[in-house]
Amino acid sequence: MSELIAFFDGTAVRREVVARHPWIFEQVTRQVFYRRSSFHERMSLIKAHYLLFENCFTEKALRRIYLGDGLELWRGEFQDSPVSLNLCCNSRDRREGLATIALKLGNHTLYRMIFWAGLDSDGRVELRIGSLHGALGRLKTYRDLTKHFFGYRPKNLVLYALRMVARKLQAERILAISNAGFFANNHLRVDRKLQTSLNEFWQEAGGEISADPRFFNLPMLEPRKRMEETKPHKHTLYRKRFALIDGIDQVIAKALDGIMKPSGRPVTTAMVPLGLFVDVTVTGVLSHRSKEHTMARQRNPLVTRRLAG
Repeated sequence: MSELIAFFDGTAVRREVVARHPWIFEQVTRQVFYRRSSFHERMSLIKAHYLLFENCFTEKALRRIYLGDGLELWRGEFQDSPVSLNLCCNSRDRREGLATIALKLGNHTLYRMIFWAGLDSDGRVELRIGSLHGALGRLKTYRDLTKHFFGYRPKNLVLYALRMVARKLQAERILAISNAGFFANNHLRVDRKLQTSLNEFWQEAGGEISADPRFFNLPMLEPRKRMEETKPHKHTLYRKRFALIDGIDQVIAKALDGIMKPSGRPVTTAMVPLGLFVDVTVTGVLSHRSKEHTMARQRNPLVTRRLAG
């Protein structure tokens, strides 16, 4: 814990962030982010996330994300109310990540996609999605918005925005939490039937289960149907949908360009790769990489101390 305290004491912005969000220290001591995360993994991913954001975003942007109301990435109109996509940090999402893409209608949040960013074990930038939450009693609103977006579901729009953030961070892959990997599995009923299947949505988005069954690999770009793959009577609908998405894409890209540092690859040697050690199984399977890292740690206790440092 002293290591993390020293890390957040390293800059003025970090000190302000941890003063505003003291629960960051709680994240290290509790089994959050994903199922059976270890103390060292949580320590590593917290440091890696903030280092990456510091390298990529301007100080003004960081203050708005973590100390203000968030950054607006896009704004439109729906039924005489503003609908917007925002990059922010919210205390209620602290068990599932370190930043949030939120879709809001007026002052009401409709969807939240919680994530963190950092490096994988090969030193590549990646984003990991810890959860996706909707709002209770909003089914009609979702249906009306889907119609407003020419058949494009609101939660797909949130994922689209996250993919854009990932590319701006020069991420090479996106991983999304599976049903089995959800940190507490508390989206399951007592009879083990899913209220909400994260797996189903990731699969619809082109995802495939990764070597670690707690995560799905998602395509960096949203799969888009070719016009010849759609029914002729829906061509007009798809043209309008794609034109809408392309317009939102341009607005988000401009918003992100305005808040990011004009630098090259956002990586420093100080960052610690995410998920080096996975010592426990999910669904009874231990990946080959997990076995290798476990054996390495058993052979050399210094590996653990090096990760922590």
